[in-house]
Amino acid sequence: MSENLIKFSLHDVTTLGGAQMEALKLFRQIEAHHGRDRAQAIFRELSKPLSKARANELKNWALLERYDTMEKPNVAELARQIVEENAGLSEERQLTPRYRPTLPTIDKHLRNLLRERQEALREETWEGPTSMRRFNREWNEWIEAEISKSGSAET
Repeated sequence: MSENLIKFSLHDVTTLGGAQMEALKLFRQIEAHHGRDRAQAIFRELSKPLSKARANELKNWALLERYDTMEKPNVAELARQIVEENAGLSEERQLTPRYRPTLPTIDKHLRNLLRERQEALREETWEGPTSMRRFNREWNEWIEAEISKSGSAET
């Protein structure tokens, strides 16, 4: 019965009770898919103060997500946008791990992030963001390449 109440209730997280119910609902969903030990480990990890290294990792993942959601992904254009936006942000709100890096530095950083992600995806060790738009784009490119290969093999 209590599981059904949790499942079908909408709670306002601005109240303490609502926040606790939403946390419990999320915990139960994670537990159902990954087990109690993993759910507890996730909540333990997330309740720790954010380390500088983890904050930087999350900033890097946000940069990758932003690249992935571009209509026509372009590292140079994204680097220009980030330089412009960083200029008006305080040190703690910067979009990048470093404070106000230059355009060439951001461009190189983005290219390194993309290369590292590609290598980790190839090795099946990547745990960061990979958007459906990126997946669909790469899937379509792969399909086109396969069609080209099969077409050239017949001639």
